[in-house]
Amino acid sequence: RICPKELYDPKEVYNSPPSWIRLKNGSRVTFTGLKDYKPSAEFGRIFVDQAEEVPEETLRLLRGRLRQRLPNGKFPNFRMLLTCNPHPNIDWYLKACRIYPEEFKFIPSLPQDNPYLPEDFIVSRRKSYTDDQFRRLMLGHWDVFKGQAITEFDFLVHAVIPFDNWRKENWPVYRGIDYGLSSPTVCEWVTISPDGDIFFCQEYVREDEIPGNNAAAIAALSVGFSIYSSFIDPRVAQVKVNLLQNPNWSVLDEYQKNGVYCQLARATRESRLAAWKQGLKLDPKRRHYLTHQSPAPRIYIFDSCQLLIDELPKLQYRAAITGYGDDILKTQDHAYDAGSFVLTHILTQDTGVQGKPYIG
Repeated sequence: RICPKELYDPKEVYNSPPSWIRLKNGSRVTFTGLKDYKPSAEFGRIFVDQAEEVPEETLRLLRGRLRQRLPNGKFPNFRMLLTCNPHPNIDWYLKACRIYPEEFKFIPSLPQDNPYLPEDFIVSRRKSYTDDQFRRLMLGHWDVFKGQAITEFDFLVHAVIPFDNWRKENWPVYRGIDYGLSSPTVCEWVTISPDGDIFFCQEYVREDEIPGNNAAAIAALSVGFSIYSSFIDPRVAQVKVNLLQNPNWSVLDEYQKNGVYCQLARATRESRLAAWKQGLKLDPKRRHYLTHQSPAPRIYIFDSCQLLIDELPKLQYRAAITGYGDDILKTQDHAYDAGSFVLTHILTQDTGVQGKPYIG
């Protein structure tokens, strides 16, 4: 219906899946679902619609099939085009655009860019969409999706350029540690300004490392800080048999031996989520630490804490997937957990509630 008839032979059209059309210059265009494509096929260009519904692995495999060259022996520029709606499933591509700008491009396309839409299109969608749907589908916000747990996080508000006042003025520093072996071990350093603003100022992330080495690295990165308290995943206190040391050895002992003394985090998963939402929300009673304007959040995150900034907007309510639960779905939440161990303690102190932490 679209291709000019002088460009193709009607006899060279095949309508059964996978359908295709051969142009008179020898090129062939194939239309197929991704379940039907042959892994051995070779293409010169690939166009994928609704790419947010396609697994990253499939898209990367498709990219590997881009082997055909132009008659001059060169490859076409930008050989793969993905169209999609904002969704966390495509975030890997946005990261690639930041890391490899010479190979990956992101071109935002909003309804306002389309001159052929009805005049009342935006207004009608505003009436029919939920707030989340409107922000995502009409305004192009990539950090909004169904079941999003922390809608309060806004990169432009909460991610800030690092500064050194907290070091020079010896602001109190707290550490939150989420322990992992195959999954990352994450430590978040959190400091509090004299005005009560909470800053996530440093981050440590390491995978496939033994507890002693992680603890030693965290201790080294804390030299010169006014460490008030450290809070760690309660699992580290579980006693395990270690024939090389003694039958009562635990990960908590290993951290203490390397100079990282911790309290076991006691907060429930529900209270951790509530702490994040409370600290990130814009409060009309608070003033921004730089602009002194209201409203302002209490939590700010140095943009060097990349894992935390990456995790927060992606977290989903467990109920959105499983149908129950008012906490988050256990996915990539290691920096979130490490930070929440500290936040729940700080907010507990604010309210005057006396906790009973375990001193490692």
